Amino acid sequence: TLFRSSLAYAATLQRHSKEYDGQNVQNQLNGTLSAELLERLAYVDVSANVSQQAASAYGQQSTADSTVDNPNRIEVGTLSISPYVRGVLGSAVNYELRATAAGTNGRRSIAADSTSLGSSLALSSAFPGRLIGWGLTATHQTLDYRAGRETTNDRVSGSVSFYPDPDLSFNLTGGQESNDIANLDKRRYDNWGGG
Repeated sequence: TLFRSSLAYAATLQRHSKEYDGQNVQNQLNGTLSAELLERLAYVDVSANVSQQAASAYGQQSTADSTVDNPNRIEVGTLSISPYVRGVLGSAVNYELRATAAGTNGRRSIAADSTSLGSSLALSSAFPGRLIGWGLTATHQTLDYRAGRETTNDRVSGSVSFYPDPDLSFNLTGGQESNDIANLDKRRYDNWGGG
């Protein structure tokens, strides 16, 4: 089993006086862990993050290193785990099948509290250096807010790439997305682009 990880943590102690007598500890954490469970086949990614964020986009905003007490700023922690399998089918098609589970919790507010479950399947051409490449992706995500309702998002997309020169590439993408984020009923949207 091969492991790769990183961890960074910082804490800021704020002590107030005069009209507001109190103190506050602000935590900052960024940690990742990647592991190869089965050689060249099964992997897992784990991440943990703690940061200071605005509870509402419409409330008072403050910079990340501000020492001014802001009731709109909350500490938000997120933990995510994502196991996946990756490989090549018949030496011609790359594949990746992934599942993701995440939880978010905010201190002093439930506005940011949520759980998320997702899955994805990605297929792509496995011939580096070829003139034309392609890719197909399908994703599903369910997001449930503690202070709101559960929403789902499904997306399917395909892409074609053209490489006439090592320093030049053209691509076209297209697909459909179906979600109930803005409406109670699921709506379908077309997605397309190029580069």
